[in-house]
Amino acid sequence: MSKDLKSLAYTGGEILSRVGKFLGNILIARAIGASGYGLISFASVLSQYVNFMDVGIVSTAMSNNSDSGLSNRYYNDIQSVRIRVAIVGALLYLGMGILVIKNPTSRLVMVVYSFVVIISALNGSWVLTATHHANYTGLTRVFDGGAYLVFAILCLLVPSLHLPQIATLSVLFGVLAATLFSKWIIRPYLLSAEVTRLRAGGVLRASLPLGLSMLLINAYNTIDTIILQIYWGSSTVGNYSAAYRMVQFVIAAGTTFAQSLIPYFATLFSSNDKITVKILGSKYINMTLYVGILVCLTVFDLRNLVSSLFGTTFSEASLALSILIWSAPIVILYSIINSILIAFKKNKYIVNVAIIGFLFDSLLSFILIPHFSIVGAGIATIICEISVLVVELWMVGRMLRGFGPWNIHVIRLGSVGAISEALYFAVHSYLGTWFSIPILWIFYILITLWFMPSIRLKIREVLYMIKSVNTKKEFDGGR
Repeated sequence: MSKDLKSLAYTGGEILSRVGKFLGNILIARAIGASGYGLISFASVLSQYVNFMDVGIVSTAMSNNSDSGLSNRYYNDIQSVRIRVAIVGALLYLGMGILVIKNPTSRLVMVVYSFVVIISALNGSWVLTATHHANYTGLTRVFDGGAYLVFAILCLLVPSLHLPQIATLSVLFGVLAATLFSKWIIRPYLLSAEVTRLRAGGVLRASLPLGLSMLLINAYNTIDTIILQIYWGSSTVGNYSAAYRMVQFVIAAGTTFAQSLIPYFATLFSSNDKITVKILGSKYINMTLYVGILVCLTVFDLRNLVSSLFGTTFSEASLALSILIWSAPIVILYSIINSILIAFKKNKYIVNVAIIGFLFDSLLSFILIPHFSIVGAGIATIICEISVLVVELWMVGRMLRGFGPWNIHVIRLGSVGAISEALYFAVHSYLGTWFSIPILWIFYILITLWFMPSIRLKIREVLYMIKSVNTKKEFDGGR
């Protein structure tokens, strides 16, 4: 199977997994209500703080593999470090639950998540990606999302399972299914060749920078949920998390696409072709913004559906969604910027941005959330995401001269979106929501093509550039 097809299979598997988990979240939310869903969301947020090193460890492993496979000893050493780190993290997590959390139900939910942390470390699907078999990684993700959805359906259908601590088992069930499948599928891709044994200390030191950046990214992505729990309780967290899940579903497709760009940017980096990186990155960003604005307008106009999907107890979720949805294109944009930074081996820039984002979001959240609840959390998120994007654009501009915020057609595309939304409101009272949405789409596309005829060429140019990069990779490999 070609690398393009493997990449497509990985992307498809990731999207299917996201769809399964999104549907599963809806079913679980309907079963346990906003308050119970808030308890699960809060426990999930806290678990991310003890699992930050795992991403760094996997990244270190993937950067030290051969083209044909990994040795059994090397794999066992890495997995041994991962498991030990996970056990320590799970114990810290349980200790936090016992000492800090007073709600007995919350403690039981955290017990389940502690097992999720450990089982996740047993998952060996990173080997598939490292040995250029990302299509199987995508299949592993399908097992995760599928098992999660199956248990969520069971939870909804059986009234006696309508408890937060029981519903949390869907997460454990999904992770366990993915781990067992990965253990079975990776065996052919492990070699028996001998390599130098890796020391745990060396692995942890090499993993620390990226792991720290993931901790900080998790911190500034979740600090609003923690403050909402402290000041407003689990029901408010449940409403906010329902809206955030819908936004994450939109973001997932874009960030998966952005991750698939890393090999192309890495190839260009290896040939020191910064001009093509600048042109390709600019076109990707504008195309993403073009599609992102239309998606945001659609979700914004359909925001009242969130209470219909998740249940009547999620009455505040539509308000949160109307604000949070505008963070989706921003997050996807800086995911593309991150792919450029990773390809250029500038991980330290991502750490610096994560520190700035965490400090800024924490400050805004502590100021706004105690007074404005969900609205304050949404506003703090939007302001923080914009700030992070501007800083990352400035950092990339230092590497690629002439690249910066001026490369993004924010004003023109934003104006088209505003005009299209005004037309939607003009016809909405006469035609209703479902007939007005297609009019919004048609008008947005037509007016963009009229104001920005270059948009028609961008998709063709981007595809041509990717083809050129692939041709260069095959030519270099042939030599």
